Amino acid sequence: MNMHFKKIILSSTIVGLSVVPVFAAIGYTPQRAPLIKPTADFEMHIVRPDVHLIQDQIGGEYGGELGEGDDEFERGDSESDDRFRELAANANAKSAAAQPVILLVEEGENFCRLLDAALRIDCLAESYERTAETLANTGDEATVKKSLNDAASKLRSIVRENRDTTANRVTAEVKSRQVNRKASRPLTPVKKESIPQANREARAVVDELSTVLLRSAENSDKRAAYYTQIASAVDSNKVLLRS
Repeated sequence: MNMHFKKIILSSTIVGLSVVPVFAAIGYTPQRAPLIKPTADFEMHIVRPDVHLIQDQIGGEYGGELGEGDDEFERGDSESDDRFRELAANANAKSAAAQPVILLVEEGENFCRLLDAALRIDCLAESYERTAETLANTGDEATVKKSLNDAASKLRSIVRENRDTTANRVTAEVKSRQVNRKASRPLTPVKKESIPQANREARAVVDELSTVLLRSAENSDKRAAYYTQIASAVDSNKVLLRS
């Protein structure tokens, strides 16, 4: 078989109930894309508006539709436990030190939710790894850094156990008014039939991570806001893992 690499940038537009409400909120009205007839060297895939999927290929390709199952997101912004929201809201002061971490966690969530459900677990792992890289190896940042890396390792283990061996890894890039981000490494898709169980396992990892951070807040009233607010942001990531 003649094995060769090629890169494809895929972009199209979906007009449907699962997309319009999302982009209407930011003042963007999707338009119907013109039909393109596939050729021998190009295979069209329908992806989200302004989402570019770049794939390094060796024969075959991973061709799932991005944003599959996103109607679930319209039913609520998060499944975070009330305890995290309440503790974060009741913290004595908003932690300035926590804000950079929270922003990175939220950016990762916004990025991952635009990808196919099969990619979201590894995307979340990549987000935690990227956030951890920005933190110091001492003090409270070291505690958060270790917790994020531990969670990322567990998420990647879930992905390895449920990997779609028939699909290639995917380097995803999103460019829109709301999100402009590219994965720092190729993402590994989970088998579609394994997504529900893999998501349940991944949700348990996120639960554990937020609980570990919350427990760290118990050690010092002074640092409570720092850990509690990060824990709340992390806990909201569970919205990505609905089956």
